[in-house]
Amino acid sequence: MKVILTKNKITENIFLTLAAFLMMLIVSLRNLSFGTDTLVYVEKFKEYNSIDFSRIIDYLNKIDEKDKTFYLVVRALNFIGVEESLIVVLFSILFLISVFWMIYKYSNNTLISITLFICLGYLFFSLTGLRQTFALTFIIISYKYLRERNIYKFIILVLLASLFHSTALVFLIAYPLVYMKLGIKHVVVLIIAFLINILFNTQIYSLLKNFIFNEQYEYYLNNKESLNYSGFLIQLSIFLFCLLFKKTSLTNSPKNITFYNLIFIGLIFQLFATNIAVVFRISLYFSIFSIILFSNVISSFKDVYIKILVNIIVIVILIMYLFISGYYEGYTFNW
Repeated sequence: MKVILTKNKITENIFLTLAAFLMMLIVSLRNLSFGTDTLVYVEKFKEYNSIDFSRIIDYLNKIDEKDKTFYLVVRALNFIGVEESLIVVLFSILFLISVFWMIYKYSNNTLISITLFICLGYLFFSLTGLRQTFALTFIIISYKYLRERNIYKFIILVLLASLFHSTALVFLIAYPLVYMKLGIKHVVVLIIAFLINILFNTQIYSLLKNFIFNEQYEYYLNNKESLNYSGFLIQLSIFLFCLLFKKTSLTNSPKNITFYNLIFIGLIFQLFATNIAVVFRISLYFSIFSIILFSNVISSFKDVYIKILVNIIVIVILIMYLFISGYYEGYTFNW
């Protein structure tokens, strides 16, 4: 509880450092068989690394590989002696560094932020979705310039992210919306999106299929197993909880409004993901910021005993959700 209530930055930073070190051990020692994509990436790395460095661009063009920049970086790393298994770990660690930097800079409750990061599945996603994880690293860094309204640096970082996963371009919509005042329009948009999702699912599916040319995204479009509503309900619960205490939260830090709007945008995408699984990946660019806002809202409570009680309840619920969701299933250490 000292970590929860302390105003001592030294104590918080020690806790944050230890947590970061533990997470890096988890990603470094994991078995590469964890996740649906990891071994596919490793096989691709081996294939592309066998191509002469001077011919790799021509080869990627010939096979029409998408998001070529990612594989060029991989090939460059291998050229200087970094093995495929270590490359996988490296991308995950870079993502962790960006996340812990964000928590250090913007979170008022590191324990809750870290618990959310683990229990909502972001940690485990970083172990398998390597390209999007690397793109998300740039998106997290771009938040600093989004918050400061530095449009040029923001756009540059989002464009860099899109070189590794083209879906990152969607984060550009955050710039005009991130300081939007909270109000009834948010509820109206959510209701309209809910109705559209129910009534026009087939048309939305066709529209996305026309715009998504990448075969790897078509897999998600053609996948008959759509995401269920649990992810949406979790994000909705987080947003509504934070909305209940928006007055105190925004009084303490007016720029928390940026997190409210980012989470809301992610919530809209998450809603459509209940029918079209690929949209879940797009929602990640926005929903990741919930680990900051939720912790800041709890920290804004004045009564110490209420704060302790809420922290305990939230942590218990999150751990239960982790076990129910099974994000960690299949994870083993590579001794």
